[in-house]
Amino acid sequence: SLFIKYENLLEDVEKEINKIADFLTLNYNLEIENKIEKIKNIIQTTSIKNLKKIEKNYGFYEKSNNSVFFRKGNKNQWVDNLLKEQSAEIEQRFFNEMKELKYI
Repeated sequence: SLFIKYENLLEDVEKEINKIADFLTLNYNLEIENKIEKIKNIIQTTSIKNLKKIEKNYGFYEKSNNSVFFRKGNKNQWVDNLLKEQSAEIEQRFFNEMKELKYI
């Protein structure tokens, strides 16, 4: 299994993308040519700034009718945006995963 935490992406996105590439190589014999260039491209095209621009210009299917999907991109943003009931339900449903990832 491979777990990528959003907080770790914020701290060192290149390191985390390399983890994904290494996982794919090790587990699926996927050879990645031009790995350095591809990782740079991934970082650029998936930056919060670029994703917000794409959503503004072309829309984003997963967004709700009441707000944008890509907001600030900060860690722990959910604390200010979810109701306590919503947080409690998420913690209940995903308790094991959240504990393993050290969120609770």
